[in-house]
Amino acid sequence: PVGPGITAPVTQTPAPGGGPTGIKFRDTLAGAKAEAAGGARPVAVVVTGEACPPCRRMEAETYTASPVIEALNGEFVPVKLVAEQAALEVAALGVNQWPTTVILDGKTGKEIRRVTGYCGPVEYLAAIRGDPAPRGGRRPVQNLAKAAGRLLRRGE
Repeated sequence: PVGPGITAPVTQTPAPGGGPTGIKFRDTLAGAKAEAAGGARPVAVVVTGEACPPCRRMEAETYTASPVIEALNGEFVPVKLVAEQAALEVAALGVNQWPTTVILDGKTGKEIRRVTGYCGPVEYLAAIRGDPAPRGGRRPVQNLAKAAGRLLRRGE
């Protein structure tokens, strides 16, 4: 059993080419939530798909970047769910496209934010931290309806 102060099992997910990404993904969402419940770190739920080119691109480009590895391992309790293998958990999170990262409050388990679609390392870090878009960069669309509404109000 995993409880406060007890670490969930950890897997380093292989990146393309066979080497680990360095991100210490927890094996289960329940274990990651239990680990986060005792501390101040939120849970970062990374949802990917088996046949998902943007997911493979993030694995190759984003999740292998040192700042992303350091942030996910140090500021969050990361867990990776493959949609086809964790369909019930993915559905419970309301995730229907990937890649998506859902940030959950470590104490309450409630969603803080989500990032959907491919992001490079700088964009991804800003998005998971809830920072404004990096200078000169775009911020991943977190709520398509809100984004569409802003565009319509501006007449674009």
